[in-house]
Amino acid sequence: MVTLAFGMLVIFMSFLYLPFIAISPQKFCALLSIGGAMCMSSLGIVTGFKNLFGKLLAKKMLPYSCAYFLSLICGVYYSVVSKRYLISLICILVEVRMN
Repeated sequence: MVTLAFGMLVIFMSFLYLPFIAISPQKFCALLSIGGAMCMSSLGIVTGFKNLFGKLLAKKMLPYSCAYFLSLICGVYYSVVSKRYLISLICILVEVRMN
């Protein structure tokens, strides 16, 4: 439950950077990605990681799960390490679309 609360708090903090997304999307993207990962880990803790990954890796959900996890990883990398403007925006769009 604590990871869900912190995940929601980090996602809320990311929405504070929403008005500045045209200037610097890296902060919004990093916070949104980290908050999404924390919420996914809390779902794994509550439902069990084996059960969660079984549902995420089902044939019907596999393209969406791969796109979401790839956008989480790329979002953190390109907003924190590489600081690429356009790729951060693309990762934001994919994450919001897959939620």
